[in-house]
Amino acid sequence: MPDLHYIEKGKGRPLVLLHAFPVDCRIWNHQIDALSDQYRVIAIDLPGFGKSPPIENFTVDSVALAVHGQLKKMNALPCLLAGLSLGGYVALPFYQQCPTDVQALILIDTRACGDTAEGKKNRDNLIEQADRCGPQAVVDAMMPKVLSDQTVLAQPHVVETVRKMMQDCAVGTMKQALTAMRDRPDRTGLLASIAEPVLIIAGQCDGVTPPAEVEKMRREIPHAQVAIIPDAGHYSPVENPGAVNAALRGFLQGL
Repeated sequence: MPDLHYIEKGKGRPLVLLHAFPVDCRIWNHQIDALSDQYRVIAIDLPGFGKSPPIENFTVDSVALAVHGQLKKMNALPCLLAGLSLGGYVALPFYQQCPTDVQALILIDTRACGDTAEGKKNRDNLIEQADRCGPQAVVDAMMPKVLSDQTVLAQPHVVETVRKMMQDCAVGTMKQALTAMRDRPDRTGLLASIAEPVLIIAGQCDGVTPPAEVEKMRREIPHAQVAIIPDAGHYSPVENPGAVNAALRGFLQGL
């Protein structure tokens, strides 16, 4: 397995950050800067994203194994594991495959259930658009969904940062990831067995994984805390980093 690209800063317990679709590890810049005073923060580019080489068989499970292999090479296990959206879909099989290597789990703007029939159809439509019109079609479809209205109005620099990251993503990676998200298994049944502390973070205005989804997960997980982030949509770590960092720090210090 080729090395995955990552950004690393700080010393202490490894805090691993897995990004959303279709961005890369730069989505975590605020968290890397803020939390590296106490933790060894490692933000990884998933295969094919950012500066990481692609892999042929891209599923959320194979990506979880690739991330685990990278962390093993870095002597960064066990770790505190956080996943945003797609990163959360990867964090759950990572925990399922290697529970003793996860000391705490942080699920951000994500869900445990699989795609609905409508969700699968939407993924197929987006794959078809990417084939027909190229990666910009995916960027155009995703941008209105991932940021809250408040972010769009008040933080144009965040809008541009996110757009640029999306535009840097290769169309082949987009199609691989859309297929993997469409075909990922429902992991709701795993939640009751998670023995480690869990923090669930959700943007108050997240229309992709709304707070109702968070409540579903909270009911299933034995030791879950919840933080709802105001003025944030699906990419809460970049929309309201102060509130996300405070939630992360409070949770981690309580471990």
